Amino acid sequence: MSVLEAFHQMLAQRMDHINEHILNNIEDYQRLNDECDGIFAVIIALLEEGTITEIGKLLIEYEDKKLEVQALVETVMYEQGVKDGCELKKILS
Repeated sequence: MSVLEAFHQMLAQRMDHINEHILNNIEDYQRLNDECDGIFAVIIALLEEGTITEIGKLLIEYEDKKLEVQALVETVMYEQGVKDGCELKKILS
């Protein structure tokens, strides 16, 4: 495994830990997630009552892509935070 692959694996593990132990304990985060899940469940239920239309398929694809975008944003932000922390340590030393 390369150093970059190991770094990305460490980031994924750290972000999972933060999600599991920190974010899930933040009331607003949990509430907003629950509201989003509820709204999306209603949309899916309405679409499944009839034939899923092309718009419904696009809506599902849109949601999947938005989740991918959010995951990418979180990863990039965390990576930058690690880099910034290392740079700050150099400055303060």
